Amino acid sequence: MERPTIKRIPHQVFFGKMDGVFRGENAMFPGIYREDNYFWLRNKESQEVLDVLHKENDYTRFIMNGQESTQNNLYQELLSNVKEDYDSLPLPQSHLKEGWKSKYYYFSRTLTGKSYHLHCRVNMENNEEEILLDENNLAFEKKSFHLKSFRVNEEQKLMSYCVDYNGSENYNLVIQSIKTKENILHSIPNLMYGGYEWYQNSIYYLQGNNENRIHQLWNYDFYTKEHVKIYEETEEPL
Repeated sequence: MERPTIKRIPHQVFFGKMDGVFRGENAMFPGIYREDNYFWLRNKESQEVLDVLHKENDYTRFIMNGQESTQNNLYQELLSNVKEDYDSLPLPQSHLKEGWKSKYYYFSRTLTGKSYHLHCRVNMENNEEEILLDENNLAFEKKSFHLKSFRVNEEQKLMSYCVDYNGSENYNLVIQSIKTKENILHSIPNLMYGGYEWYQNSIYYLQGNNENRIHQLWNYDFYTKEHVKIYEETEEPL
């Protein structure tokens, strides 16, 4: 099987100052053009681009055929140097007013044979532990999964986290009751890169533009259900 080749399509990309487009105060002038023969690969929805990726995958499987034993040996050797069952150091969540006097300290746990973390906490008054969230359950039978920004509110009765099921880095914010595990309804939109923080009974969250650049800071009040824009960056990056 021959290695697939990617066709070259001539394309000029312009760098510098352009009429009607703000590219910063120090944009190059006069501008210049540079050749990018693979610019067409940016169209991720194109069937032609998908065909290229499938051919590359087929070629990888072809050249690696018969190497399964070697691959497994290398994997087992690497795994033997990893401690799979591990607890992180229990700490109070940094945004809580109580600080080190917090009733609960939070930590993550990994288990042998499991790919994802368990989020736990320990009651510092009686040393009892509880599992708040098992990422392995959320990831079960999912083709893609990533969880980030696990938080609790000031009263430590609600927990929240951002989850991405398609690799877009556009995360859905989930808020749950710690006691009942029921989801709390809210109207916060998907969060680019999962950026948010609790403050008292509200959430400050970040929004991205069409180019996936963070440019807005919003506040969501749980009592009034109101969204207030705090700041917006209008200048384009250099």
